[in-house]
Amino acid sequence: MNYDLSRFLLFFCLGCCLSCTDEGVIDDEEEVIDSTVKTEINKWVFDRMKNYYLWYDELPAENTLQYEQEPKTFFNSLLTDKDGKNGSHYSRIEYDDSILRSSKKDVSYGFEYRLIRIADKNEFLAQALYVFKDSPADKAGLKRGELIITVDGKALTASNYSDLLDTPKSGAEMQLGKMVSETHFDKSRTIQMGTPEEAEDNSVYLDTVIPIQNHKIAYLVYNSFEDEYDDNLRMAFRKFKEAEADEFVLDLRYNRGGSISSSQLLATMLVPEAYMGKEFIHLKYNKLINRQYNLLFDKSVIGRGANINPQRLYIITSESTASASEAIINGLRPYMNSNLIQVGETTFGKNVGQALFTNEKWQSLEVWPTSFNLFNSEDFGDYEKGLPADVEYSEGLQLGEFASKEDPLFSIVLSIIEGKDLSKNSLRSSNKNFEIIYNSLLRKQPLGYYK
Repeated sequence: MNYDLSRFLLFFCLGCCLSCTDEGVIDDEEEVIDSTVKTEINKWVFDRMKNYYLWYDELPAENTLQYEQEPKTFFNSLLTDKDGKNGSHYSRIEYDDSILRSSKKDVSYGFEYRLIRIADKNEFLAQALYVFKDSPADKAGLKRGELIITVDGKALTASNYSDLLDTPKSGAEMQLGKMVSETHFDKSRTIQMGTPEEAEDNSVYLDTVIPIQNHKIAYLVYNSFEDEYDDNLRMAFRKFKEAEADEFVLDLRYNRGGSISSSQLLATMLVPEAYMGKEFIHLKYNKLINRQYNLLFDKSVIGRGANINPQRLYIITSESTASASEAIINGLRPYMNSNLIQVGETTFGKNVGQALFTNEKWQSLEVWPTSFNLFNSEDFGDYEKGLPADVEYSEGLQLGEFASKEDPLFSIVLSIIEGKDLSKNSLRSSNKNFEIIYNSLLRKQPLGYYK
């Protein structure tokens, strides 16, 4: 097959490579592909890698390769330590029933959470970060910020929380609690969680216009860059335009990335109108390819959306803000400078992206090698350590509903808009009695493709 760069599907979500510890293990009843097919697949994979991998010159010597391995195991053996963070890789390989095993639909309760350990105790709590609309969790009444203390009477532990919350098999009774201070929580109520199901996590989680004093604040909680929700994004911006909003808040604190085309759309609707047609970002490939791909602020992609021509843009970030989200900040910064105000934590730091390769012979096979670096119009792309916030603040454990003054990060933005003085002491959160040891956003599968 002829793979021209113009046919690449580009992707730059923060992909946590869950297969890194898989080692190709499958259930006894599942049929394992034979060694001949494994070898054929792996040779095809290596051929893609030696041509398009960003670190092609760090691949293992070809005479040392074990082509008879399971494809996931083989693929992971090719990857450099530069390709990822925190023990996981950005590059990945995926396949399902046509090659190895039957694919299964993912079902869940429909919420994201973080696991918290009470300091100096072997006790754990889960805190809801946000709840998918119309999901079992939403129908049960679970609210952002609430604590899950027990599930069917079982206390959460370091060994059972994933089975109870990530991959549940049935409905469950949950004992809930709420934070009353940064050091204490109280039990509050019990809910009955319904049977887990396929739950839709709409990228456009919340779009609203908030009147505050003499301002109309457009507020968008945007949780992933998925092109299937691009029309929702367009409708939100048309709503903001019609409302004549004069301040804009973009909440990317839980957005780990996704489609590069969706990021171009969002950036085009955000950039001051005078810069339409200018460069948003550009992609640089390895030395073998020696090619640059430019993305512009393109008015034609807006369609039924709207450019809101903001004077100031507030972007809420956390350490989970990654990839396409970071490209938005980095790509808009040269045009907005101090009028782009980043509030929250330093972002994750993913300045690379992946290209998709498929093969007609194995329909379910997808290979996503890290293939390019991302730069803005000033050729800045050195943010492996993240993009620091202009106003640093950690949201802590007392989470209010989005768009409310009880939400710590949104409250900070409101204070800036209202011209209030922010002392350094007020911008610190202690959480000394609690330790966050896991964030469910890390298990999110790669999202959205660029066409």
